[in-house]
Order: sequence, then C-alpha cells, then structure tokens
Amino acid sequence: AVADFPDARFALGTELFASGHFDEAADQLQQIIQPHPARADRLPARLLLGHVFLAEGRLRAAAGQFDGLLESDPSNRAARDGLAAVGAANRDLAASLMRQGHGAEAAARAREAVRLAPADPAARNLLGVALASEGRLDEAVAQFQEALRVDPNDQQAQIKALSEISGL
Repeated sequence: AVADFPDARFALGTELFASGHFDEAADQLQQIIQPHPARADRLPARLLLGHVFLAEGRLRAAAGQFDGLLESDPSNRAARDGLAAVGAANRDLAASLMRQGHGAEAAARAREAVRLAPADPAARNLLGVALASEGRLDEAVAQFQEALRVDPNDQQAQIKALSEISGL
C-alpha cells in the first residue's frame, strides 16, 4: 500500500532516518526516486537520501546526491549546504588520517573537502599540511596562500605558510 503513496513512503523514510534506521530509510527513499528521479516532486527525497548517505558515512554517495540536485537547480541552498556538510566530513576524516600518519589518504580526502567546500580555509589548511607531509611543499604553500585569500585573518594559514616557506 505504501508503494502507491510516495508521500507516505517519504514520511516513513523521514521517520526511519530520524530514528537511526538509515538502511531502511535509504530503501524507502530510493523507491520514491527511482521511477522518476528528475521530477520536481522527487527532489525532497533526493535531498533526504543525501543526508542518509552522509549519516551512514557514505560520503561519495552523499556528494553524488547533492551534486545531482545542484545540476538540476544550481540555486538549491539545501543541496549546497548538504555538499558543504560532506566537505566538512571529508575534512574531519582527512584530519583523522593525518593523525594516524596516512598522509596520502589524508591529502585525497582533504582535496575532496576543498572541491566540495572551496571557501573552507580549514580544508585548505589541512590539504596544505597533508601535501607538506608528502614533501610537496610548493603545492602545500599554494593551499595555505589560498586559505589566506579565502580568509585573510586566518592566522593558522599565515603561520603554516611562513613555516613551509622558511623550511621550518
């Protein structure tokens, strides 16, 4: 009976998401979306599915949902905010990887964070640190400089850029 009523399926997906049943929520939302993904009435389900994927840690899938929404409507603020949240999750994962000594993996995640949230100076700083840890100093300095361009008052970026330039 729910299959015949997308609104009921969306409500169920919302409740499942809110109660932490992410797999079941994703199933409900995908059943709404799959027959007609481009229809305007499917956009809320696509947006919520992006958040479900984000909550599950499926960052690429979440970014794909939000990117797809922005392709059809570049002014979609909720999708842009979702993409920024995926960027922040990638940044946090990159920081964790750096602490564990996985510079190359951290750089890849930080690069994705910068792609998703180019105005995030913390993501650019982290990418700079990851690149510096791999000996890619020119690229690292470029990221610190870009962080300063985004936020000229970012003292962390200033210190890191100066340290890398002076070889400290």
